[in-house]
Amino acid sequence: MKTMKGKNEFTVVSTHFTTQNSTKGFAFTGNYSQTIKDTAQANNIALLDIEIRSIELANTLGEENWKDYWLAVDPIKFPYYKDRAGRLDKPDITHFQEKGAKAVAKLIAKEIRQTPKLKTLSDSTID
Repeated sequence: MKTMKGKNEFTVVSTHFTTQNSTKGFAFTGNYSQTIKDTAQANNIALLDIEIRSIELANTLGEENWKDYWLAVDPIKFPYYKDRAGRLDKPDITHFQEKGAKAVAKLIAKEIRQTPKLKTLSDSTID
């Protein structure tokens, strides 16, 4: 991606939008993320907005380093991905490698601690 000044820039944004196809085949169209937020608010349910936090993480990591977190592996080293998404040339931007899973787990723990409705959960200890 290039900025208005012509410089290369890496920016991750939300992609959870659906528009109706020509056969009217989608039961839901619109902004999935906003629908989830609206549903949580309408039902007075705590929501951990991990989408925005993971987007921030990807943008902080930058164009090269994000591949160490999301599933983007060398199919020579990991032959299972030879014909599947998750290769360097066709990354899986939904699933994580171990480093990414640990980073997102930290984001979730932080969000739990910062969410007033989940205060009792954040005070708990795991045995």
